Amino acid sequence: MNKQLKWVLRVINIGCFLALILSCIVPIERKETLTSNIDVSSYGNLHSIPRIGSVTDEKQMKLKFNLYDEKLYGVNLYFGVDGDDENGKVTCAIEYNNETLAKQTFSVKELASLTEGSSLNSVEILLDDFEKRDGEYTVVIKGTGISPETRVSLLGNINTGSYFRYEESGSYGEYYSILYAIETLNPKHPYVWACALIFALCLLSSYVFYISYEESKVETVK
Repeated sequence: MNKQLKWVLRVINIGCFLALILSCIVPIERKETLTSNIDVSSYGNLHSIPRIGSVTDEKQMKLKFNLYDEKLYGVNLYFGVDGDDENGKVTCAIEYNNETLAKQTFSVKELASLTEGSSLNSVEILLDDFEKRDGEYTVVIKGTGISPETRVSLLGNINTGSYFRYEESGSYGEYYSILYAIETLNPKHPYVWACALIFALCLLSSYVFYISYEESKVETVK
């Protein structure tokens, strides 16, 4: 085996080894679902899913939940629209200690399309920054230009003990929980096995080159 090939193999093996070490030490933040409530298997179709509350120009909805030692990434909510007039908009904001962390606006037409077909779809409200904040978060949902003939509501199911608390007078919370998914960022090491496999293949290739070279030397001597 000539010196140039030896150095090339050494550099490759050392590089793969360093990549393996880094993949074990340096984490990468990945989005994952911390908790969710999206079970609608007991309902025959999407239109039979219970509607919880409503939002109009004069009426808003407030949802509250608590997080500790987690980086909140975003919240998924599931809306239902009943009525033919799909004009208007719905604004969803995530607040913490009276500070708005995220605000996104969706058209009523867009929300109505979420329950079309046979699949359950959601809107995702993403935070502007991802920091650990311990305590209570509030999701404020407001309407603009929504027809009085149209009801924009959150979808729910039978109460199973929800992370979310629906802040409105009445007995919704006693019977139903809203559908939701809370997403967080968590450190992961997703490339450890890939780097380990590449490093192993590099060592195997080096060994094959070495054996081939030794065999060629023996044949040359003969």
